[in-house]
Amino acid sequence: MPILDPKMSRPNGSDLYIWCDYIELRCLVDKDRKLSRGRVLELLDDTAQMYGEQTDADIVNPSEGGLIPDGDADETDLPDGAPAGGQVGTRNEMRVAGWFKNLAFRAKTFGQAYPFKLSIDGQEIEMLQVDAPERVLYVQMLMSASLRLVPKTRHEELTESFEVTSHEIFKQLMPLGWEVHRFGAKGASRYEGLLFGKLKALVKDLRGKLHLKAKDFKSNDRGDGGLDLVAWHPMAGDAHLYRERHGAVEPGRALEFLAIYAGNPNSLLSCIGAARENARHIQDQLSSEVWHHLNGTWLDLKELARADFKAHTHQALQDVLYACYAHHGVVSHTMLHDDRLAFCRLGRDIERAGRTAQLLHAPAL
Repeated sequence: MPILDPKMSRPNGSDLYIWCDYIELRCLVDKDRKLSRGRVLELLDDTAQMYGEQTDADIVNPSEGGLIPDGDADETDLPDGAPAGGQVGTRNEMRVAGWFKNLAFRAKTFGQAYPFKLSIDGQEIEMLQVDAPERVLYVQMLMSASLRLVPKTRHEELTESFEVTSHEIFKQLMPLGWEVHRFGAKGASRYEGLLFGKLKALVKDLRGKLHLKAKDFKSNDRGDGGLDLVAWHPMAGDAHLYRERHGAVEPGRALEFLAIYAGNPNSLLSCIGAARENARHIQDQLSSEVWHHLNGTWLDLKELARADFKAHTHQALQDVLYACYAHHGVVSHTMLHDDRLAFCRLGRDIERAGRTAQLLHAPAL
């Protein structure tokens, strides 16, 4: 059984992205690996009555059909190939023109990773050789996003690889210190065995309480309960990182680890460095005073880390404390009190909540 049916049913509705995916899939299974606007238009007209839509006979003027959003727009706002101002065109013609314009945008955005190409006049899309990993990944994601068109007996061929890819992407998206694991029936590394046992292990990691009993599950249920990926923060400090590096806890080494060790994502040096790097990417959203103060604080602490930190520990920690006070003042007094400032304060409060939770979780308390 082929993984895609050449006579696959068309989407019901007008979602732009679903239709663009559908056009790419039809091109993928076409015997000539090509699909023209004319064929898509024929498909719409042939199936309009079946889906309760208007046919090609329903005439729409572009200036009245929502393609030109306001009086200041011009004909360049129309999809390529759509009738220009003053002309009339069918509703379906304009829909297809919009879809092919989005496909051209995809081709420009994905570049060499895009496994299709559009003709110079934008009237036809053609399948290219899927001979590069990037193109293989694109086709895999395309079919994974269209499982409704894939026979259920072939779903596993796509879902397994999709979970692997999503797991790697999710790990890159989550901040340092987070645990990201697959929970599916296959490929799980942390949660294995029966579903009830896996849920108990997950709840333990989350320090919660499971209100379900073993009798609520089938005796041989090894599924995932609808969970593919799980992510959580251990909220248990960085003791394991310290022990991996130094073993037994010694005051001097512990202080250095918490203050200037770059391998600890929560050291003072790492936190200020991460804040500086984030600020560097959004300098246009910050006041110049905020950027210069943050950059200067990081440079000073970095220089101190290279010198004899133990000899100036008290002064270094006091300087960081005062720099934090100054940073809050600079942010509050030099930035506009708009969404950007609210976002900064939201991040600060989330950090405070996280650290407070860590303190409350510490065994000593």
